[in-house]
Amino acid sequence: MEINLKDKTYIVTGGSKGIGRAIVVELVQAGANVAFTFNKGADDAEILVNELKQYPSKVKKYQLDITHFNKIPEFIDQVVSDFEIVDGIINNAGITKDNLFADMTIAEWDSVIDTNLTAMFHINKHIIPYFLKQLNGKIINISSASGLSSPRGQANYSASKAGVIALTKTLAKEYAWANISVNAVAPGYISTAMTDFPKEKIQGIKKLIPLKRFGKTEEVAYLVVFLLSEYSNYINGQTIVIDGGILNSLI
Repeated sequence: MEINLKDKTYIVTGGSKGIGRAIVVELVQAGANVAFTFNKGADDAEILVNELKQYPSKVKKYQLDITHFNKIPEFIDQVVSDFEIVDGIINNAGITKDNLFADMTIAEWDSVIDTNLTAMFHINKHIIPYFLKQLNGKIINISSASGLSSPRGQANYSASKAGVIALTKTLAKEYAWANISVNAVAPGYISTAMTDFPKEKIQGIKKLIPLKRFGKTEEVAYLVVFLLSEYSNYINGQTIVIDGGILNSLI
């Protein structure tokens, strides 16, 4: 089975680092055009664009703080103007600010909820009208295994990622009639800067994972590319966990 996304165009939020970067790379290698956002790290974004110049796909970076909600309609309009058509969006941008609930500040709560959930509301709200005009579109919302397991110290993050799953299910029901599919991907421990824990902690976590390792960003990207392909057209409203089996081991 070979996935070909030639002439398709996708938006990836938080596309300059980690999982988002891997998604951008795999999309381009599958032939797609990509518009990706970054907030901080302009150098990383520029490096990625330059690396992908070897491919015929059109790749463009956009600086955007997705918590500046009033900027989102302008961003969506600009991407549509630049690429003429958008076939799907991967809502990947997210942050963590872990703390035990009693010690969690309002700022820590608000920043995580705003970035991981409220921004997704605004982005989907402004991209769906374009998909309705096309009677076609694919939305992938990146959640987390934490949204299903609620680890200690992640009340804000877990709540935001559980909200992503609920939002995904609702949108899938509301817009399936327009050939718009909406699915969530829930990664577990993936090797990124976000999981760059002390060595002892990493070793302890690996003992809980049946596969005994952290996932690779590319492995999440492969799943995303599959969900954007024609082979996934009958998948809708689902949350697909990619965690090496850790959730199953915790039950």
